[in-house]
Amino acid sequence: MKTIYLQNEDWGFEKFQYSDLSDLSEEFKKRNIIIGYRAKIGDRAEIADRAKIGDRAEIADRAEIGDRAKIGDRAKIAACAKIGDCAKIGDCAEIGYCAEIGDRAEIGDRAEIGYRAEIAACAKIGDRAKIGEGIILAKNLYIKGSGHSLTYVGDGKVSIGCVTKSIQWFKDNYEELGRENNYSENQIQEYLSYILVAETFYQNLKQGEKNHETRKL
Repeated sequence: MKTIYLQNEDWGFEKFQYSDLSDLSEEFKKRNIIIGYRAKIGDRAEIADRAKIGDRAEIADRAEIGDRAKIGDRAKIAACAKIGDCAKIGDCAEIGYCAEIGDRAEIGDRAEIGYRAEIAACAKIGDRAKIGEGIILAKNLYIKGSGHSLTYVGDGKVSIGCVTKSIQWFKDNYEELGRENNYSENQIQEYLSYILVAETFYQNLKQGEKNHETRKL
């Protein structure tokens, strides 16, 4: 028997055991998860709602696939790799062991992302590109909360799940957005605290860039 973790109504993950992926067809359907022809999913992998796994794709043990993420045909996601919300992994691409692909990032067809490499949110890696082991692309802030993840994507903007807006927009609209996503009041306050962390991060980043420019004069 294998174990897989699927998202539940409280934004947590529930454990299911199965012999064949077809045993979970109803659970996949409830969550709008699409598993392609002859796709393989390793033991203790985590698959969020609305993910799409392509034909003959391979998801290794303990890998994590985010909400609305799309894994291309024949793509290979190595053990313990993390694929962010709304990320797109191209056909025949390979994501290395413990690599992290940020929210809304796009990895091209036949691209190779090395062991423990980190690709920031919204980054785009072209077809057949190769990113070596341990490479980190872009300074970043990533918080995995009780619901969607929060990622700083640059220029004073953050992504929460599949929504990318300015930090100020999130400060003004966090309550409405939280309720639209069925967050509890505690979760709404939790995400306000994350938004304020992102604001501090952005202010510190701007100050650091300003200090760097001053030293150059």
